[in-house]
Amino acid sequence: MKPRLHIHTELESELVLLGSADREGLLAEIERLIDYLRRAPFPQLRDIALTTGVEAHDALSRAAIVATSTTDLLDKLLLLKQRLESGRERNMPGKGIFFGTDLCPAPGRTVFVFPGEGSQYPDMLRELCLHFPACRSAFDDADTACALAGSPMLPSQWIFPTGQSESQSNTALNMAGAVQAVIAADTGLLRFFTQLGIVPDAVVGVGIGEITALECSGAISFNNRSERIQALRNGYTLMKGLEETPHTPTCACLSSEGLNREALEQCLEPFGDQALIARDHSASLFGLCVRQPVAERVAQALRDAGATVRKLPLNQPYHTPWMEHVRADLTAFFTRIVNREPTMPLYSCVTAAPHATDLPTLAADAAAQWTQPLRFADTIRRLYEDGFRVFVELGARGSLAASIGSILHHQPHVALAANRVHRSALQQLHMTLALLATHRQKVDISQLHINRGSQILDLSRPRPTHAQRAERTLPLNTLLPSLRAAEIPKGLVAPQAPMPVGQRRLATSERNDKPDDGARTDFPLLLDAETLDSSTADEIVLVSSLSILDQPFLADSAFGSSSVSLTDSTLRGLPLMPPGMLSEVMAEAARKLEPDLVVVAIEEFAMPRWLVVEASTRTIQIRARRLPGNTDGITKFETTVLDHERAIDTPAGNAILARAIVSLAPDYAPPSQPPRVLALRGPVKLDWQATDLYPTRLHHGPSFQNLQAIPEWGENGLAAHWLSLPRSSLLRRTATPRFSVDPLLLASVGAGLMAWDAREPASGAIQLPVAYERIEFYAPPAAEGERGQMTLFVNRREAQAISGDAEMTDAEGRLLCRVTGWANRIYNIHPALHNLLLHPTEGFLSREIPPKLLPTLSQEVICRIADAFPATLVGETDDLWLRVAAYLTLSLTERLKWREMGGTPQRRAEWLLGRIAAKDSVRHCLQTRYGRRWAAADIRIETDEAGKPCPQGEWRRHCGARMDISITHTLDHVVAAVAPNAVLGIDIEQHTRAISDDFAAAAFGATEQEIAAESGEGATALFRFWCAKEALVKALGTGLRYGASDLLVRNYDRASGRLTIEATRLWSQAFPALRNRPIYVHSCLLENLVLAVCVLEPELAAEPRVLG
Repeated sequence: MKPRLHIHTELESELVLLGSADREGLLAEIERLIDYLRRAPFPQLRDIALTTGVEAHDALSRAAIVATSTTDLLDKLLLLKQRLESGRERNMPGKGIFFGTDLCPAPGRTVFVFPGEGSQYPDMLRELCLHFPACRSAFDDADTACALAGSPMLPSQWIFPTGQSESQSNTALNMAGAVQAVIAADTGLLRFFTQLGIVPDAVVGVGIGEITALECSGAISFNNRSERIQALRNGYTLMKGLEETPHTPTCACLSSEGLNREALEQCLEPFGDQALIARDHSASLFGLCVRQPVAERVAQALRDAGATVRKLPLNQPYHTPWMEHVRADLTAFFTRIVNREPTMPLYSCVTAAPHATDLPTLAADAAAQWTQPLRFADTIRRLYEDGFRVFVELGARGSLAASIGSILHHQPHVALAANRVHRSALQQLHMTLALLATHRQKVDISQLHINRGSQILDLSRPRPTHAQRAERTLPLNTLLPSLRAAEIPKGLVAPQAPMPVGQRRLATSERNDKPDDGARTDFPLLLDAETLDSSTADEIVLVSSLSILDQPFLADSAFGSSSVSLTDSTLRGLPLMPPGMLSEVMAEAARKLEPDLVVVAIEEFAMPRWLVVEASTRTIQIRARRLPGNTDGITKFETTVLDHERAIDTPAGNAILARAIVSLAPDYAPPSQPPRVLALRGPVKLDWQATDLYPTRLHHGPSFQNLQAIPEWGENGLAAHWLSLPRSSLLRRTATPRFSVDPLLLASVGAGLMAWDAREPASGAIQLPVAYERIEFYAPPAAEGERGQMTLFVNRREAQAISGDAEMTDAEGRLLCRVTGWANRIYNIHPALHNLLLHPTEGFLSREIPPKLLPTLSQEVICRIADAFPATLVGETDDLWLRVAAYLTLSLTERLKWREMGGTPQRRAEWLLGRIAAKDSVRHCLQTRYGRRWAAADIRIETDEAGKPCPQGEWRRHCGARMDISITHTLDHVVAAVAPNAVLGIDIEQHTRAISDDFAAAAFGATEQEIAAESGEGATALFRFWCAKEALVKALGTGLRYGASDLLVRNYDRASGRLTIEATRLWSQAFPALRNRPIYVHSCLLENLVLAVCVLEPELAAEPRVLG
């Protein structure tokens, strides 16, 4: 019986391991995979990951890549190869690229570190539980144990909220439930890592985490699941009793960061035994337990001494003498479950040394951890002294890994977290496994592919694993299986559990919910940002990666925000970071230095370069620096966004993508002036609704379509109605972002200027925001669903720029923000490109050559012509509009070739335009012949062995005809043609050029020159003859291999444009079917161009004979 495939055959990322015996072999493996990706029509990322992972299992030299698609994989392979060849073998975790290292050369000396209380958080390990049953089973055990113990709330109902019950999602777990949640996360990851074949050389548990450490070491062993659940049930009952006993004092648990132990003890000395140090996480990070009456005074004393103080969501005096009254019960509990000697070193955070191995002492020491302070930093140092170098935190949140990194800061080591609270659980898992694998830890990659349909590939023979199928991802609103309580094992009777957790949609939340800021995620665009430098309180440097996967709003800010393909809904146009989101990034960076302040103004905003996310990811650097002075309580920060790679290799000024001054204050100030009144000059009634704007006039996708109506237009501006749109699907990491400004509403300013200038749709004048002078904020971002009005004042409209001011008011007329000097740049592109940008699956960049110009064609041929891109656009900085056109029309594999293509912009433009014209011709033919509509990206133009272009794609399954295409070009035009079930060749030339006598003598015989003279066209006729010969040899697929002079024009009819050619001498020997047979070529004039079209029956163009 075949195993059932899981619904999640495609994951958001894959771990691709590469390995060989040595560095040279590793480079060869990288080149082999690059070659495979370039040649394979439809490579499946999961198949590649399985194949390379199995091959690299025993390799000594390894590299690893965490990729989100085959495009992303190819990008990273090329970068990996470049780095290896240049000797720059430095891990790039932001890009998901990892190199082998000699830092920890032995495969052993690895420690598993299990976190304790406080590590749990809602939604922890959700993706891992959905994909991997080994991880999920631990949460099932926790639910079952709590249900058996009569818990009113199962851990899963808090860990995996659905939004269906707001009261449950807002209710905190009790102490006993929190313990079960921590054990479930620790155990789930332990089970999964064990399944992956990763076994530690030592273990250590912190607080509650010691229970999982005992089980990992073998000191706790259960014969079956029922025994384990009974132990968990007993533990829940013990913790519940501990929570309810009046002898356990309720405390405030604080964290103190920034003071060393000596300074901390001096601060606490006046409070005596009312404030105790419970945990030391590093030299300057400690956990405290403080009696409630003195909690605020202790916190203030620490702040006055320079510490950063945070109140933790705990109220139990763990790891203090205040727990001594339950020590006997804890000892009895551990005595029952600790039943075997450990099989590996098990370290204690109380003694900072290995535990004793005799069972009574081990049980007593495990209980003592609850009543004595933890010496985590000393324990890590002892492990390091004992020769351990790789520390893997197996549990939720990932806080301990950062502490380990601080403790061993100047010593070679690796500190990894299997999970991080603000990163996708799958991607973090893949990155952790990548680092372990490159440190020579053997990882059984096949365990990541069980029941997913992954196949082992022969990388030397590229072929589609699924015919005519490109990579897909699940649609955004796909319903995923629920995480719910497991069935109770046989033999155990449980009370009725609460209703199971229901289904949850990907990246969505209830659109009508309006949680307060406390329930929202602050700094949403910098959740995954890594801090490069925060050595002073006045400056911070951050690094963050952008991708459509993690920032889905980029798909809606792309040129071609609707899908550009009818067969692959995930394919989008070129994503451009909108200025509103860039403003938000810089505002968040400034608030990182003053998180309690709000943004009251942003000024001097400018974008010297476009922030385009062309590859799968783009890494940016964000800098914020406090400016001197503080006027009226306002603190100003200079902020910049830079291209991270350029910032490393070039002066920072050359890498700037955006800059602005951000002003922060304790609260918003009322506006100094009331809203301005707009008296329209030359008013015109429009009554435009959203459907008249998107996509008819504006290219923005659904996330940015907040302009709902424009009633009137005037020469000096307009008034528009806006709607605050849902934010739940903007970011993958959070459905409830708390923005510092309102990036969606800011987008409507630039869109308003575009709409003002777009009374004629797709005119060819397209605008992009580039700067604004100042924005003042008088209120926090509008709530979802709120409505209001934008008043837009147009200041000036020039040939290449437009600027204006804007005011945003709410439904009651209150001023929310005032924008001064917003500027859009105007690009004059071809109207056809403008229309294609607005309607990617419907528009054509080329135009049809009327069939009446070629009246003698006996077979169906469709010809289309496209004008060359204007030189001003081809020479534009960063080739922006070339890339826009490419991403609107190219398939996934063609994009890879496009990005690798070298040469001048003119050469790239010529290649691209030829492909587009050919695609348009095929689309036109399919629409007229079969009545089916296809997008340009659905038509792949490949080349056969002879180098002739041939169309491929999903459309072939619905088309019975073989399509032959031909492409030709001049400096100013490209022509492409398609002929079903025939062999085709075309050519164009400018007939206004002069023909030299030498060329005419070499290309045309005396008879041909006489025919041209008799036609009355003179040199134009000779151009027709030459184009006809070129068209014929293109149809034959040979080029002028046997010379042009032996293809003789025997007849020319000027009225119809038809020429008759005879193949003589070497041509007739190479193509016997053409001997003594008239060959008809059809020609016409297009302004200053001559076009020739040759259509042959396939058998006439059979492969030529080899001539001796």
